[in-house]
Amino acid sequence: MNKKFLAKLLIFCMVFTMLPMVAFAATEETVDGTIYTIGFDTAATEVVAGGSASVRANVTYANGNDAEGITIAYTVSPVDKGVTVTKDGVVNATADAVVNTEVTVTASATVAEGKTIEATKTLAVVAADTVEVKGDTIAGTLNTDDLTTNPEDNIYVLENDASTVVIKVESTDAVKIASETINSIVNNTKGYKTVIIVTQNADVYLTQGVAQAIQRAYVGAEDTETVLKVEKVGNPNANIKAAYSVVFTVGGNEVMPANTANTSLKLVVDNPLDRTTGTIYVYYFDNNKYYARGISSVGFTNETPKRVQFYAAHFSTIVITDEAQDTNDSVISGGGGGGSTGNVSIATKVTGGKVTVTPTRPTRGQTVTINVTPNEGYKLDTLVVTDNKGNNVELTKVSDNKYTFVMPAGKVTVTPTFVKIDAKEETKDPSAVKRFSDVASGAWYAEYITYVTENALMNGYDDGRFGPNDQTTRAQIVTVLYRLEGEPATRSSNSFSDVSSGGQYYSSAVAWAAINDIVNGYEDGRFGPNDNVTREQIAAILYRYATYKGYDTENAGSIANFSDAAKVSSWANTAISWAVGEGLMNGDNGALRPQGNATRAEIAALLMRFAENIAK
Repeated sequence: MNKKFLAKLLIFCMVFTMLPMVAFAATEETVDGTIYTIGFDTAATEVVAGGSASVRANVTYANGNDAEGITIAYTVSPVDKGVTVTKDGVVNATADAVVNTEVTVTASATVAEGKTIEATKTLAVVAADTVEVKGDTIAGTLNTDDLTTNPEDNIYVLENDASTVVIKVESTDAVKIASETINSIVNNTKGYKTVIIVTQNADVYLTQGVAQAIQRAYVGAEDTETVLKVEKVGNPNANIKAAYSVVFTVGGNEVMPANTANTSLKLVVDNPLDRTTGTIYVYYFDNNKYYARGISSVGFTNETPKRVQFYAAHFSTIVITDEAQDTNDSVISGGGGGGSTGNVSIATKVTGGKVTVTPTRPTRGQTVTINVTPNEGYKLDTLVVTDNKGNNVELTKVSDNKYTFVMPAGKVTVTPTFVKIDAKEETKDPSAVKRFSDVASGAWYAEYITYVTENALMNGYDDGRFGPNDQTTRAQIVTVLYRLEGEPATRSSNSFSDVSSGGQYYSSAVAWAAINDIVNGYEDGRFGPNDNVTREQIAAILYRYATYKGYDTENAGSIANFSDAAKVSSWANTAISWAVGEGLMNGDNGALRPQGNATRAEIAALLMRFAENIAK
């Protein structure tokens, strides 16, 4: 045999034996006679640029039963294609992902005796088309310059509101929406914030907040296609004038299940009543019982003919009645100065302030928000969260009055301590004390008034007063939000009989707020600019503004511990719960005073908390 060949062979063998041994994982392993198998249980074969795909995997053993307590890790390769995968098995492709290529997703799990099993799935990365309607399906991206303002088109931008797109699918009551369309609502580069889907039975408003709720429903779903169905059904009894079955799911997952009810979807339906003024009643209907919790902002539209509009936080059968019905809403227990709130307990011996937590029954991995409210003359000294083993849970400070943490397994305890503010520690008076004759040193509202005046959100009077205890009108609060938005130009005239198209300081503000569904008028067509705004009205206005901005509105707190919780109007329930959950409203001596008028000082406090806790 050739000596040169033998030498080369010897060198090769020596090098080969020096290489590290690589363990290749199999799709199944046997441990003590039990066979563990991993495999993908979703049918996804591609991901659209700008879209998402569910590639959920599962580990089974023995006779095919699910193996519980085993964590599955996901990776994707190559990593430079603009494609990522979440810890829950949702593949996301950026809008500029490399198309006409393939990526490989690997799902791996460590079973008994440290053995690893893994499975792979190949996905094609395909280009996204411009948004279009094909039968009952909406697909494609909204990040395009092709949309017109022609209402004759199936898809167009509202001429008087360039942030809203209308998509008409009027021939069906069920619509399917592709993930790239939903994702392009959340991450929009053209300024679109709301998509109105016009179906056979309802106009459905997909805001950025709703689209984010859809994205959350991708986790654990069979696929990432959204199904939205508003079907008109027979009236269950003589009191009901119209009934709708509403289905809102992603791959079998409810987008807004009743046990979370943190996001509201606006629906507009035909008016089934023989009138266009007065109060409209909208309820959930189940087992011959009416439920009002989760329904808000009910009223007639400003168009001709008038229709009925409302927000719903979860779905089943929704009914419209001509008269009020007895409801069966259960009281939800929740946070306060101390006691248990589901998986979160608050230390019982707390003095000098209080904390509230939302959600009240978090699951593992969910973000929990703690809102801190010191009593007058007190400040927060320490805030500690411990798990059921006594270990500290990491806290994230959002602001001086707001903290968050990620829920671990098991229960946690929140322990705040408050201390009295030493006179030596007190800072100098806020500028409002020196600027306004009626803002006293040490007043609880001095800091808030300083903030709103220095940020040009509110002004004082010409006589040098701020008027902290004066009432606030509907025109004033709308004008404040209009300033907060930067006073955008509006091309629509006012539809209210008592607001002219110009000449009044609030004309443009009211037009802007009405176009964007931040405010509604009265049934008689008036806006009531000089009417005093109530505390539940301001909560509803801020809630709608937060929805319009696409802010997270999921922090719904419990209002059950307030002495007058039952007095909150059904249309304001969702908004008040959100305001409490976000720490915007803390109550007054244990009461919410929902129909009480909001003073200018209270409005200043709400605006500062909103700007620091929500808009930052």
